[in-house]
Amino acid sequence: MFSTRNFVLKIPKSILPILDISLVDFDPRVNINVLKINQPNNWVFELELEWTLWLPTIEKILDNFFEKSYFQVKTPFAPLRKNPNHSSEMISQLLCGEIFVKFFEIDNFAYGYSDDGYLGYVSTHQIHPFQKRFFRSYQKHFNYPLGSKILSEEVCTPSIQELADMLLGTPYLWGGRSNWGIDCSGLTQLLMYAKNISLPRDAYQQADFGVSIPYGSHSFGDLAFFGKSPDKITHVGFLLNDNEILHAYGEVRKDLFNKLGIYHTDYKQITHELVAIKRYPLDFHFLQFLQSQS
Repeated sequence: MFSTRNFVLKIPKSILPILDISLVDFDPRVNINVLKINQPNNWVFELELEWTLWLPTIEKILDNFFEKSYFQVKTPFAPLRKNPNHSSEMISQLLCGEIFVKFFEIDNFAYGYSDDGYLGYVSTHQIHPFQKRFFRSYQKHFNYPLGSKILSEEVCTPSIQELADMLLGTPYLWGGRSNWGIDCSGLTQLLMYAKNISLPRDAYQQADFGVSIPYGSHSFGDLAFFGKSPDKITHVGFLLNDNEILHAYGEVRKDLFNKLGIYHTDYKQITHELVAIKRYPLDFHFLQFLQSQS
């Protein structure tokens, strides 16, 4: 059972003046309401569904009205924003060379999704039509953040321990996904990529996959999840051994880990309550897994 969430999709009426919802054949598992249909500037969809159905549901809606096109990030990184303007919240981040699937464009912002299925707006000045796939690089480079796809031939990646050491001290950045600034789930996503394990963007999404590991059986490379309950996961970290964890909290740092959660070595207290521990198979790719289940 995957986490259920409420989502909102807005389609600008300047892009789509007329909307015929009868064209869309919705998955019976999706509880959808077309609300505020007379909102002056947007068609507004409110959906309650398992988050894993979010991307295919949005594709089903948009594919009826727009033609998808494939782009690639051409700058070191590109903010993925909630709304089509530069002052809007950065909800995630695209790295150089990553693919962006575009549905429509408004005010010099393209709406679509990234390599990890995350939906949002990216500036059209930071992408160009897809050219070719590059290999993900973990080499330190002055002009490109770790995890960028910048090389034309495959290179050896560092060990996970080496990569963890390289990321220590990286400043916290909401929506960040690299050593130029990173959040908690961006950190675990980047570390797992180096093991050829592809995880979704948010902590609660990452917790929906993998095998549950009881406390005491955990080991290096497992992910630990924190929050008030399994339905309210708000933080994730990478276990370095049986009692240490790497996580992004103010900066990427090592703290102590026990059955209660994360013991912050500076604050001298538990800052995050343990909810679950997960382990992932090698070469796991969550989008491929979801496709195999449909």
